[in-house]
Amino acid sequence: MIPEELKHTDAVLETWYAGEQGGQATVDVLLRKVNPSGHLPVTMASDEGQLPLYYYQKRSAGVSYVDGLVKPLFPFGFGLSYSTFKYSALKSIILKSQIKAFNLFT
Repeated sequence: MIPEELKHTDAVLETWYAGEQGGQATVDVLLRKVNPSGHLPVTMASDEGQLPLYYYQKRSAGVSYVDGLVKPLFPFGFGLSYSTFKYSALKSIILKSQIKAFNLFT
């Protein structure tokens, strides 16, 4: 996917190994019959110069790419859904008097 193309679209739907029902599942998402709630299990680089991507190492301070972006195209965990959430008037259902200490050691 080219970052320039992303500037001209509202959404991107990508499926990996969708399986036997993948076509129908994709249609259900496009027709808004289901809420797409998946998040990326990987980081998608914005440029091949960023590869390989390492999750277990932090980048050195001040390091940049010669002719590319520093930020990935889509970071690990990126993803949206049609849902919105709002929390209000939250109440605790457990009282302090109900919590008792116990001994884990025998």
